[in-house]
Amino acid sequence: MSIKNLLVATVVLATVETSTYAQDSGPTPGFRVSGGELLKLCQSKADLSQDACVFYISGVSDELILDGINRGHELLCMPQEITAGQIRDQVLLWFAKDPTNVNLPASVYVWRALLDTYPCKDAWKYLMPAPGAP
Repeated sequence: MSIKNLLVATVVLATVETSTYAQDSGPTPGFRVSGGELLKLCQSKADLSQDACVFYISGVSDELILDGINRGHELLCMPQEITAGQIRDQVLLWFAKDPTNVNLPASVYVWRALLDTYPCKDAWKYLMPAPGAP
């Protein structure tokens, strides 16, 4: 992928996020992409939309990897040879399992899809607070 395509994909994703925020009447400030909007990007035939889909999913994946490093325990255990397209396909399978919550933030769907598909041993234990913890 060229730098030009990367920049255009970033602008496309930012436009989706901006339009989401402009339409959002809820109390949560900031930009976010809904599950439905990410699904539309991922299912689009346009290369730029496909790129934006993969970049979004990769960003959530990277965040989970960094979160695991910060916690001192890996959360995601993906095969070394996995491609971004294969990861995207797993997320789309997750969307197909439960398409009713497309208004939730897309990051929630991606997060759960990745953790359910590629969890490291005891990953959920490190994500859930201990009983009685604040």
